[in-house]
Amino acid sequence: MLTVTGKVEQGLAAYRRALTIDPAWAETHSDMIFAMDVLPEVTTADLQAARRAFNRRHGVPRRCFHKPFANVRDPDRVLRIGSVTADFRMNSAAFAFEPILREMDRQAYEIYCYSGVIIEDEMTARCRALATAWRRTVGMDEETLADLIRADGVDILVDMSGHSSGNRLTVFARRPAPVQLSAWTHPHGIGLETMDYVFSDPVTIPASERGLFMERICDLPLVIPFRSPHEAPLVAPPPSIRSGRTTFGCLNRLTKVTAPVVALWARLLRLCPDADLLLKDRSLNDPAERRRMTDSFARHGIPAERLRFMGSSNRYDHLAAYGGVDIALDPFPLNGGVTTMEALWMGVPVVAMLGKATPARVSAAIMTSIGLPDWAAENPDDYVAIAAAKAADRAELATLRSGMRELFLKSPAGDIGLYTRAVERAYRDMWRRWCREGG
Repeated sequence: MLTVTGKVEQGLAAYRRALTIDPAWAETHSDMIFAMDVLPEVTTADLQAARRAFNRRHGVPRRCFHKPFANVRDPDRVLRIGSVTADFRMNSAAFAFEPILREMDRQAYEIYCYSGVIIEDEMTARCRALATAWRRTVGMDEETLADLIRADGVDILVDMSGHSSGNRLTVFARRPAPVQLSAWTHPHGIGLETMDYVFSDPVTIPASERGLFMERICDLPLVIPFRSPHEAPLVAPPPSIRSGRTTFGCLNRLTKVTAPVVALWARLLRLCPDADLLLKDRSLNDPAERRRMTDSFARHGIPAERLRFMGSSNRYDHLAAYGGVDIALDPFPLNGGVTTMEALWMGVPVVAMLGKATPARVSAAIMTSIGLPDWAAENPDDYVAIAAAKAADRAELATLRSGMRELFLKSPAGDIGLYTRAVERAYRDMWRRWCREGG
């Protein structure tokens, strides 16, 4: 609850105390690492050091469970890909990986899904229908799950949870598959010695930082893809055309809107007196959370009447909310991912900041991939200047908005066929390396 309400330092301290009581508590250790992403001054070196500590505590003790593999070392045979996550459900992670599962060449790859979803939904059903085999793993201990994966003969095992809730990283620490990697949810790696690769791109993990990672960095056209949602409404005209006032907006989860983010957005609003800010998150269903945000902006001189709050909704209405936004503001240091993609699909450009750590570079990578690198700022001053200048040119905003979907579909972010072929080539290269090097 501390991290959810913006008290990240206090939350991290609580996690550390819990780990002194039970050092083997891997779930709490993961929670702590996950929370570090929103620390204002966090660096890639900090995040990777935390992951190395996770490996020492939870990976090294499980070396005794590593065994030889019976997988046939044929570089060109049909490969069995295992996908492990608790996110086979309606959330942003599934919106990124479900299109890849759908597009995979079933003549060359079999898809085994290991699902930790507790409350299944429409997305669960969609993913199950795409699977060669579906294994429900809720309540399954790590030894049983690792033995099941090994018995299934999985060749490449993909973690799609990262350090988020419900992950099965201790299973990966047991090395149940010859090749293991992380993908699409948290693009800054796991840090386990048994994770061979992490999918990323050259902007999200620049060359200067790759030596900090335990995993090999495997570049895709972009760190995450996005398939246009069939249920999305049509792109609406910019709301400023009707109202005469610019609406900045953020539909990311509110835990990303930390004190430095509020301070910078308030600075932007003071610079643009004819602008308002829309925030949308399920936590804003709670009047107490609305008061907290109102008070946070009031401390920076922004009155309540310049703020608009929206709570949870179904996905169609969530996407439709972008019809009330002229320009999306990306939080930092933990950027949006799929949320940034959704804004672009709805015609709304995103002001992003290219940060120091991997989680703070995702939106800049997305904006670069669709040909809009000028929307990515290098520092807070640039961020405010870009947002103010773009807001002032309403005619250009309207033009950009009307052509954004076409621009998106032609980019590496939106061309799912191109993206999936790159994933398949990466899988094949990983497998051939394992066959060649003998594991």
